[in-house]
Amino acid sequence: MAYHIFAVIRVGSLEQELSIYEIGGKKEFRRIDRIINRLPVGRETFELGRISYESMERLFDVLNGFAEIMKTYKVNAYKAYATSAFREAENSKIVTDRIKVRTGITVDVVSNSQQRFLNYKAIAVKPDLNFSEIIKDSTAIIDSGYGGIQISLFDKNKLVSTENLPLAAVKIAEMVEELPISGKLITEEIREITDGELISYKRLYAKNNTISNLVGIGESTNYLFRGAGSVNDGVLILDAGDVLAKCDEYIMMGINNLEEMLKINRSIANALLVSSVIYKRIIELFEAKRVIIPGSGFCDGAAAEYAEKNKLVKFKHDFEEDIVAASGNIAKRYKCDTEHSRLVEDYALKIYDSMKKIGGFSKRDRLILRIAAMLHSCGKFINIKNAAMCGYNIILSTEIIGLSHSERELAANVVRYNTSEFDYNMTEDGDKLIRTAKLTAVLRIANALDRGHRNKPENLRVAVNEKEKKLVISASSKADMTLEKMEVERKADFFEEIFGYRPILKSKKVL
Repeated sequence: MAYHIFAVIRVGSLEQELSIYEIGGKKEFRRIDRIINRLPVGRETFELGRISYESMERLFDVLNGFAEIMKTYKVNAYKAYATSAFREAENSKIVTDRIKVRTGITVDVVSNSQQRFLNYKAIAVKPDLNFSEIIKDSTAIIDSGYGGIQISLFDKNKLVSTENLPLAAVKIAEMVEELPISGKLITEEIREITDGELISYKRLYAKNNTISNLVGIGESTNYLFRGAGSVNDGVLILDAGDVLAKCDEYIMMGINNLEEMLKINRSIANALLVSSVIYKRIIELFEAKRVIIPGSGFCDGAAAEYAEKNKLVKFKHDFEEDIVAASGNIAKRYKCDTEHSRLVEDYALKIYDSMKKIGGFSKRDRLILRIAAMLHSCGKFINIKNAAMCGYNIILSTEIIGLSHSERELAANVVRYNTSEFDYNMTEDGDKLIRTAKLTAVLRIANALDRGHRNKPENLRVAVNEKEKKLVISASSKADMTLEKMEVERKADFFEEIFGYRPILKSKKVL
């Protein structure tokens, strides 16, 4: 099998990375080179809210250097991503445009949920880490970057929750650096700043549960436990006590000694001191027994996603189900009717699958439809009368790991227009409008089939009648389905307008 050479560029808050991958052959995919450059663009973003002209010029030089390296490797394809420093910079669109003009490199600014999902994917596909076995027990993935921390809890092979905590090591370091104190007092201030978020998180999501495994990933994690610039991909399994001792060692060393020992600049040293305190508090609060450092990161996850999407490799782990599991936990949080939502999801997917050839759906639409079906009634938790708008706001305000902001917005709009009048002027983006309309039309019919929340339809089947331009929904039922027929008919006009097929419900009463 011919090898495929793929490159990933990560423009992070404090450093930029180029990783080169060889995809194909018996090992499926492996990293063959990694180049790190340290330019703290995130510091400006967190201080000033924008990236300066001077930093842009230095960034152009870095990326032009990366482009030359990619040429020497004769890469078949590449992806370039920017993370939190660009997400929070008010001039990020200007900067990415200038990068394209000056370097020829197209940079995508990833959302937090996309970034964390790629980090998580890097763990799940690591060949020498039996991820499925690890998450059978209570496990927390701590994704510790310089721009924030994501904590994802797993138990019995399922994703229980995933939340982003606003604990940006760079920002906290800036805060404490301005204080007229030093030494132990600085550590106490960092702890005071971070404890509010960590204790609240534990109370809401972990409660009194202890964590068997703590899996640490992210830039600061690899610096803390592998050393600066390490390219060692091996999995480290450490006793929690040893990790606490290492964190204490870094805390006691202080900024100057960290700079000298790890050969890093002051910005990174400051951030690592903060990260050491945060790691220590997480281990103490969760009472973790062991810490696993996979040695993988964002670029590895991006390479895995590229390989999977282009069918160059096939992974055993079903990542889409992780997104669904996260959505299911959001539904539980907002007290959705679980059985009704399950039925609506099932009906919606049957309609979708029957319309696949003629519906003109996009690749991710089936997943978005599942999420919208699961969360379509979440707004009732806030206000039953205005549930549609409340549901829209809940979904827009809640990160769903693996979804981009635009995908989350799509799901939110489908939930909104499921029960409210469709707004044909909701956006000037024609593709977004059509996708929203199509998924809304499907969800409305699926919801109508369980109008009374009584689980009436049995043996439900959906078929397209090309000749009569109808979508025939057939079901048997022990109960009268007059209400469901009326509801389907009431919502049929919109469905017919969007797809050109009119849905009809045919039921047969059984004893």
